[in-house]
Amino acid sequence: MNVDDSPVEAEFRAEVRAWIAKSIPDELRHASTFEQRLEIDRVLSDGGYLGLTWDRSYGGRGRSLVEASILDEEATTAGIELAKSPSRIGQQMMAPAVMAHGTQAQRARFLPPVLKVTEIWCQGFSEPDAGSDLAGIRTTAVRDGDGWRISGTKLWTTQAQHADWCLLLARSDLEAPRHRNLTMFLMDMHQPGVRVSPIEQANGDAEFNELHLDGAVVRSATVVGEPGDGWRVAMTTLSSERSYALRGKYVLFSAQLARIAELIRRAGAAHPQRGTWQEQLGRLHAEVAGIRNLSYRFVSLVAAGQPTADLGPVSHLWWAATHQRLVEFGYLVAAAVGANVDYWYKAWIDARAESIYGGTAQIQRNIISERLLGLPR
Repeated sequence: MNVDDSPVEAEFRAEVRAWIAKSIPDELRHASTFEQRLEIDRVLSDGGYLGLTWDRSYGGRGRSLVEASILDEEATTAGIELAKSPSRIGQQMMAPAVMAHGTQAQRARFLPPVLKVTEIWCQGFSEPDAGSDLAGIRTTAVRDGDGWRISGTKLWTTQAQHADWCLLLARSDLEAPRHRNLTMFLMDMHQPGVRVSPIEQANGDAEFNELHLDGAVVRSATVVGEPGDGWRVAMTTLSSERSYALRGKYVLFSAQLARIAELIRRAGAAHPQRGTWQEQLGRLHAEVAGIRNLSYRFVSLVAAGQPTADLGPVSHLWWAATHQRLVEFGYLVAAAVGANVDYWYKAWIDARAESIYGGTAQIQRNIISERLLGLPR
């Protein structure tokens, strides 16, 4: 495994670093609001850094996933979390599904606005009784002339209150067996029959929403793939998860470890907890170093054209659990020292969801045991 940039990658890194320094103003670094992150996306769009890996025929730059990981790493270093980009659902979830299964008309209609940041997407998968069991969704799609009417409730729908369109999975056949009874739709959010209820989180934000559908209309022309083929389309969407973004997480976690180290130094050598804190800091440094090495493993496999799907649940479980321990430790040290408590409390609250979204820790363990280790169900 070669962890060094190739000459092409080194040149790209230098390009990205210089462009960020020149183009992203200081007031947008460490953005905390949707509006600020949307403005960052507009700047990225102007610079040609949205849809970086998309084929040029779709308006992208055709760069490699390794280079995408470099962009993620450099952006995170500069205080820009691409994982919270408002355009990410359009870029990384809707677009792969439409590119792989959509019509040429769908690609021409829906891909350009993502790169221009003129349309924002949300993803309608999870439901109140079907979070991890995606095949058990109950939202129904009933044929109505040259279209369908959608009724049901989606839950934990990220940025639905801001979205123009929704990549929505619904049950379109009540008689067909599981995995063959679903259809994927592109649904206009600005229409009667669509109601969004923001869910206020413990940190005061409302990133997630309930999405209530009462006869919302979708045209047959916005079905992705064939009716009944929604499970296959959904798997394309879910398999496009940006595992290469681990490099950005490593940068973020390392920066937070440095903040904890500074708190420990501030406490002074005589503090009774100093030795315990240093030991804990060392263990966390080792965990974060492991995440860094796993990120290198990911990008090396990608560069070699090898599959990375088996590492997905391992990485998710590892980084989520490590980050939760890290921010809890940061909060405890900050509270004892009496400095930066608000920052660490918010970080602790935010990290609670990391072992839930994208597949709960329990689901990740099931995948590892059944698919990777071959254990019985």
